[in-house]
Amino acid sequence: MIDLLTFSFRELNIMSAIKYFLMTSLLFTSQAFAQQEIQFVGSHAQPLPSSTYDTLTRLQSQNLPTSVTLLNVQLTENAWNKLRARTQDMESKQLNRNAAPAFTTKNMQLGMGNVPVLDQGAHGTCVTFANTAAIDAALNQGDNISQLCQLQLGRYLEKNGYGVSGWNGSMSPSVLHQMQTFGVVNKTMQRNIGCGGLTDYPTSNALEPESEISLNDYHAISEVLPKNQVAWTSLLDAYQVFLDRTDSNKTLLVTKAALDAGDRLTFGVLLFAIDQGVAGAVGKYKASNDSWVLTPEIIKIIKDGKSQPGGHAMIITGYNDDAIAIDKQGRSHQGLLTLRNSWGDRIGDQGNFYMSYDYFRNLTIEVTRIRSTR
Repeated sequence: MIDLLTFSFRELNIMSAIKYFLMTSLLFTSQAFAQQEIQFVGSHAQPLPSSTYDTLTRLQSQNLPTSVTLLNVQLTENAWNKLRARTQDMESKQLNRNAAPAFTTKNMQLGMGNVPVLDQGAHGTCVTFANTAAIDAALNQGDNISQLCQLQLGRYLEKNGYGVSGWNGSMSPSVLHQMQTFGVVNKTMQRNIGCGGLTDYPTSNALEPESEISLNDYHAISEVLPKNQVAWTSLLDAYQVFLDRTDSNKTLLVTKAALDAGDRLTFGVLLFAIDQGVAGAVGKYKASNDSWVLTPEIIKIIKDGKSQPGGHAMIITGYNDDAIAIDKQGRSHQGLLTLRNSWGDRIGDQGNFYMSYDYFRNLTIEVTRIRSTR
């Protein structure tokens, strides 16, 4: 377990902080391995089919989203083989028909407190948006942490080190470790002073900003996350996933146990059939295309291995063993996780989405628990 913060950037000079960040990043993330098996190669706008909204909805709103942003993912042949094997194993055990293990609490919904639905816009910044929002929710401080300033600092660290900025993907431990090491900037400071010359997050501009914020400038406006109030633990990483060192059913159980304890989780997932529904969400629980479910058609796509998936990160805020999503063919998928997305509140169930347990077990590549320690 890694506590936020075991130390403060303010306790170090700049060069020491950089060295610490670069050295310890290797200890806190699976990126060195994951970059061999999974590569994030930019992001793209995934168009939404016209069937995403019914006619009445379109008539009522002229500003509905026409696309969502996904990370471009490339898998090695080894990663494909592991994914196929897991899918075939799931089919043989029919895990999706036994999706509700014995649990004293069958329905736990934490929500996001007073943190609103965020919008990552045209950038592949889902990991940064998910983890900053989850920290805000754990601290019960509303929409406070600036995603823009985290990303602009990430650009500086990428330019002067060996990390990734986060503008086109990252992994949760890397984003959290950056916040742990260098602190955060609140949105009031962002709007009043700016980060790297920007005071507003560029939602509609798909081009990554060319500017960044230096450590000196970031240090001047940042604040420490209270280590006695929030912490994080990596429950699953890509190293485990692609070396067969994980039990996907156990991952679901510990995820639900964390929710029962009052803790949200961020997770990264591979999305298939992204040209259908909303980025592959072809099931309906409360609204059209608000649920990712593992259909026979998607299983075939995975086993064929001919279509590269999209990558995305979200927050898990609840679960319901009895909830049922219905796919386009009328098939039922029982047992759903509740997710907070970062595609704005005009898509899905007012910004929330759902995922069947079997989809989560089969296609999740990382899970991080955000703990409130107050």
